[in-house]
Amino acid sequence: MNNIAVVTGASSGVGREFVRQLDRGAGGPLDQIWIVARNADALAVIAEQTATPVRAFALDLTEQSSYECLRDALEDEAPTVQWLVNSAGFGKFGDFGQIAERDEGNMVRLNCLAVVETTYHWAIGKIAFPFDGIDTASFAPHKFYGLNGSGILFKRKNLTIEPLIHGGASTTIYRSGTPTLALDAAMETALRLATENMETHNTIVKKHNETLRSALSCYPKVHINSPEDAVPHILNLSIKGIKGTTFQKALSEKGVCVSVKSACSTDGTPSRAVFAVSRDRRNALSSLRISLSHLTTSAEIKHFLHMFECSYKRLTE
Repeated sequence: MNNIAVVTGASSGVGREFVRQLDRGAGGPLDQIWIVARNADALAVIAEQTATPVRAFALDLTEQSSYECLRDALEDEAPTVQWLVNSAGFGKFGDFGQIAERDEGNMVRLNCLAVVETTYHWAIGKIAFPFDGIDTASFAPHKFYGLNGSGILFKRKNLTIEPLIHGGASTTIYRSGTPTLALDAAMETALRLATENMETHNTIVKKHNETLRSALSCYPKVHINSPEDAVPHILNLSIKGIKGTTFQKALSEKGVCVSVKSACSTDGTPSRAVFAVSRDRRNALSSLRISLSHLTTSAEIKHFLHMFECSYKRLTE
């Protein structure tokens, strides 16, 4: 399991000190520290000075695309976030009317919304996810092999939430209409089955991942983007000189489905997660995501490798 800490505003001040303390073991053993700030050069210096492996994300958290980049990275690696330090922030002092509207908006986005945006991560049904200290969380069952079209809102019993849209209250004030009993029952069953044998399932997935990693690493133009200690459900790789969408289409013609990015990403653009780590646009444009499950069979892995070789030879020769 890849245990990480995420520190925003890591390039200086309190954020930089948190990185130092986490690197010294103040938060317990960590496999990686993810550091986020706008200054790429400062992050590079920190990475060189830190003994714990570092992943640097040169991002501006006042921009929505930055959260999409972080989300893609979390979906690719699915790590266990042991520590989240929201240290990014800034302030402007003076008369309200004299401060630029853009600055005021960015203060709210960075000092308030950024804390919310970076706090919740998908992990349900795949890795251990404690709810201690969490007031609210929402997740969808299609992430753990359930049916699409429903979702779960986790809320502390005594926590009051003000609805954004009023009217049409049903069993609660938080949704309108009558709950679909069949979807709710299917969701409960899917979540129970996903968590009952999690360790056994992860062992199976890890074996498949190791088989793929070993075989694909033999191709001279293949670069494995996923760290060796990443959560095994996703294997991300790039094929030098071939766009990810081109290789994806070649595999699709052979009945093999892979993705190039997360489903909600914009087509024709590089993977933000791969680009944030490699800072190589071409490498990010050439990336593929192979998704694995405990339901994946050894025969399917063997078939995939055969189809990969056929596509690789056709596109590289």
